[in-house]
Amino acid sequence: MSKRHIQRREMLRGAAALMAWGYAMPLSVWADEPANIPVPSPASQRDPRNLRKGLIIPTPYEEGYCDQPYTVITHDGSWLCIITTGRGREGDRGQHIVATISADQGRTWSTPVAIEPADGPEASWAMPLVTRSGRVYVFYTYNGDDLRTWQGKPIRADTVGWYCYKYSDDHGRTWSDRRYRLELPLAAVDRTNTFGGEHQIFWGIGKPIVVGTTVYFAFSRCGKHLIDDSEGWFFRSDNVFTEKDVEKVKWQLLPEGDRGLRNPDYGEVHAEQNLVFLADGSLFCMYRTLTGHPFSAYSRDGARTWTTPLPATYTPGGRLMKTPRACPRIWRCANGKFLFWFHNHSEVSGGGWRGRNPAWLAGGVERDGMIHWSQPEILLYDPDPEVRTSYPDLIEQDGRYWITETQKTVARVHEIDPALLEGLWAQGEDRMVARTGLVLELQGEACAPGEVELPETLDVEASGGMALEVWFRLDRIAGGQILLDSRDEAGRGVALTTT
Repeated sequence: MSKRHIQRREMLRGAAALMAWGYAMPLSVWADEPANIPVPSPASQRDPRNLRKGLIIPTPYEEGYCDQPYTVITHDGSWLCIITTGRGREGDRGQHIVATISADQGRTWSTPVAIEPADGPEASWAMPLVTRSGRVYVFYTYNGDDLRTWQGKPIRADTVGWYCYKYSDDHGRTWSDRRYRLELPLAAVDRTNTFGGEHQIFWGIGKPIVVGTTVYFAFSRCGKHLIDDSEGWFFRSDNVFTEKDVEKVKWQLLPEGDRGLRNPDYGEVHAEQNLVFLADGSLFCMYRTLTGHPFSAYSRDGARTWTTPLPATYTPGGRLMKTPRACPRIWRCANGKFLFWFHNHSEVSGGGWRGRNPAWLAGGVERDGMIHWSQPEILLYDPDPEVRTSYPDLIEQDGRYWITETQKTVARVHEIDPALLEGLWAQGEDRMVARTGLVLELQGEACAPGEVELPETLDVEASGGMALEVWFRLDRIAGGQILLDSRDEAGRGVALTTT
């Protein structure tokens, strides 16, 4: 910002602060201390939100495909990351699942080990689970019928086949030779699908959750190849977490009835369901649609029945959340609070900044059996607006937080500042004024209409960004009121206005 003055057009009854750099927390603006963080050029290269600052998770194919880098912490303290990968593009023959291990929190990784081979039928969309004994299971879609064509035409087969799982008893270094198959009886969505029920279409995202000793994981079944006419289903096991004999593990398919979790009033796409649990063991599910909004539902009886899925809101009955047809991922943290990854716009198939870049994060807290979400902050972005990032995962260890994500050809891990998360969770309660990186603060009579000189030129290219913190009260709610204005004659600068 070249101009060193800020004009106050309307009375600010409260306080205003201007700070450079950092995450834009609610009602604030601040910067990291220059002594703590070096200032390379361009500024975006020192921004921890920049995807390119993340640590790469290696895959077997430098120019190939990688997706869903889902990570668990094994009983030896290492990170075990399961990735769907292949030499070509998504869905090409040779797509399979691999495991890689990090003993130093993502700085280095072992050579990937194939859980299913590249020269076998497609194996995709693996979800890992660590049990009480330390055994690790992975659940995945497997093209067990080796389907290649349908009605004389070649087809993509990575969402077609059997639901299978394998296990490892050495923290992911080797895997069972045998694969086990989950029973998936035909439902209405299967009987009328593209293949007339001869083959099933499904896939899953996220990881299983453990509620006490009961394990749940969500997946989507489809009626139209490749992934349309979709609905949510759930596998539940009351003994996989504790049972050492694989042959004795039992599974239940839910919800009860012939239809999965969906609301036909909102179209045919109800997919990529994922779960968290509440304090009383209730389940909360979030998933994607083609409406421009994520949908959510609650189950109070262990996934047997669900509330009618509706567009997700920040608070019960409140403002709608927005996201395109992209993975809307939720997590429950060790402190019992929640995080939600989404893209905060309603362009269902937009490109550029209307696609899957940037990724936003909201914090959730439980009140009276419902999740209340904060307003979101930008978590990660790529400077190229055409880059798409999705299928994230959360790693929590020793009081620290990391997010993994993929752009389909590169998977990375990013450490997240806990202060960002604490700020989200406390957003509706925290009344403290931010102090770190403070550039300008006004209060009382200093907020009267007029002009104030900044102590120095505000150079957001050097600082990497800025945020504003303002507490104010308006006498009228009309649009067009200017609270703060630093624009020059050419309109360059920053203005804070009502709409």
